[in-house]
Amino acid sequence: MKLKIIIIGLLAMASINCLAQSIEYTYDAAGNRSSRKVIPAGPPSAPAQEQTNEPFNNNNEEKQELEVYNDIVAETELKIYPNPTRGKLKIDIVNYETNTNGNVKVFDLGGRLVYTINNLSQSMEIDITNEPAGSYIMVIVVNNQKSEWKIIKQ
Repeated sequence: MKLKIIIIGLLAMASINCLAQSIEYTYDAAGNRSSRKVIPAGPPSAPAQEQTNEPFNNNNEEKQELEVYNDIVAETELKIYPNPTRGKLKIDIVNYETNTNGNVKVFDLGGRLVYTINNLSQSMEIDITNEPAGSYIMVIVVNNQKSEWKIIKQ
């Protein structure tokens, strides 16, 4: 009787391990996670479920970001993505005009300036890959109006 219980217990534990899943992540060039694929353990014919943070274009062009944060500062629309980031953050000014003046500054939580852009352009990239993971404050000034953002670096 004890032998039957032990055998049933071992078979139950083995079947649980067979039902386990593994997860495979893919990353873009900036180090941001772009997709997650759930790989079920079982027969090789089982289809994998793929969940992406960004949809892929059918012709394998550059991926479009889903998590884009928008703000309007001094009648200028800003798009900031991705947040959280692995270190490279993009800022796009949608209705950019050549006479738009301002700057972008990134501070750590201790108040230390870690990155600055003095001349705005239509598309800018902030690179804080050399900074440690944590929270940062990004201050964007456009035509003397200020917007503050919390940036999370993973």
